[in-house]
Amino acid sequence: MNIFMRAIGFSQYETKKKLNELADYIKKNARIISSIPLKQDEYAREYIINITESIGCILHTTVTDEGEYDDYIYPFSKGTLTQCVAGVSMERKLGQECYLGACDDGKSGMNLIFFVMNSQECINQAEHDYASGRLPVNVHLSALSVDAKILLPLDRSGNMRQKQVVAKEKKRQMLEAASKGDVQAMQILSISQMDELNNAYQRIGREDLFSVVDTTFMPYGLECDRYAIVGDIKEVEKITNPLTEENIHKLTVECNELTIEVCINEKDLFGEPQVGRRLKGSIWMQGEIGFLLS
Repeated sequence: MNIFMRAIGFSQYETKKKLNELADYIKKNARIISSIPLKQDEYAREYIINITESIGCILHTTVTDEGEYDDYIYPFSKGTLTQCVAGVSMERKLGQECYLGACDDGKSGMNLIFFVMNSQECINQAEHDYASGRLPVNVHLSALSVDAKILLPLDRSGNMRQKQVVAKEKKRQMLEAASKGDVQAMQILSISQMDELNNAYQRIGREDLFSVVDTTFMPYGLECDRYAIVGDIKEVEKITNPLTEENIHKLTVECNELTIEVCINEKDLFGEPQVGRRLKGSIWMQGEIGFLLS
């Protein structure tokens, strides 16, 4: 998590010494957002400090009779876009009091794994929510990046864009039908994937890779909540961290029918971000689970 501190403008806070200094600053100036009993005479506490309304960092500590001990600190960027998903679940990571979430995205048909930012809230409300009929039905996804570059857009005519919209809607309907056990829809999707693969093989010999690959979203490395993406930039916002005066780019990116907001330090982004261009890089996926009345 520490390497992503630079994504929100804390590029100088990656060593243990500097993180301890930041933790002391947070405990003096931040507010407590949760306090949960763990064992006898021991409980977990979370502090939050905001850079903007949706960007900041959270300090997790353990409090005992002997004192308060820092566990870990992580940066966050809360997403403002609601993803309607299904099959939301949450599981604790080994060795730490933090959680990973998983959900199925209906548009892309992908299973998404993300770091849960409001895990303590979910734990606190779980028994009450399920008893009262409140279930996790949406997720606000976001991401942090420390390595990305800007690619030029593909030349798409109005006709081509319209065809892509129609094809995406047809694929979404096929995915929905396949998830309900429709055998014919499964066969159509399999044939479509084979056709796309054959088309890519034919083009790759005479075209640049990123002319063939429009957008992509795939697992990256061994961490299950990290992904490699190529996506179209839909919105660009420049933010300055008031504590360090480092500039951050908050980019709304659409890739494989999934729209997420990505934060990256200006120092780590190669190229000038503009709407219509593409972002290529690796991200750490985060999510905030939402509960609604059933």
